[in-house]
Amino acid sequence: MRAIVSDKVYSTINSQGKKTHGLIFLVTVGKNPETGKFENGLVAQAKRAMENFKVVLEDNGSSMENIVKITVYLADLSRVDEFNKVYYSYFPDQENRPVRCCVGVELGGDAEVEMELVALAD
Repeated sequence: MRAIVSDKVYSTINSQGKKTHGLIFLVTVGKNPETGKFENGLVAQAKRAMENFKVVLEDNGSSMENIVKITVYLADLSRVDEFNKVYYSYFPDQENRPVRCCVGVELGGDAEVEMELVALAD
């Protein structure tokens, strides 16, 4: 197992991700890597989080097409339709979307969304 790191996304005190047995495990939030602050609002945070996934996957030899499963944590589940507009823009083909679970949770600070994924490494 090896750590996955990208200097192009916001670095947390926890691991950005792990790669093991042909799989990549990542977690991200909607923080701007230049400012270290959350983007303003759910839509902006969701876009940033998806772009973070894209960058880290590509930096580690994978891609968004290799995502098998995404878990989404929303601070306000009643706003899932707003989130879905962003999410579906990254996965427009319904037949090939990753498996997804979306739950409402209490997130800290200004976080409105947090996501984790499992992707194929190759």
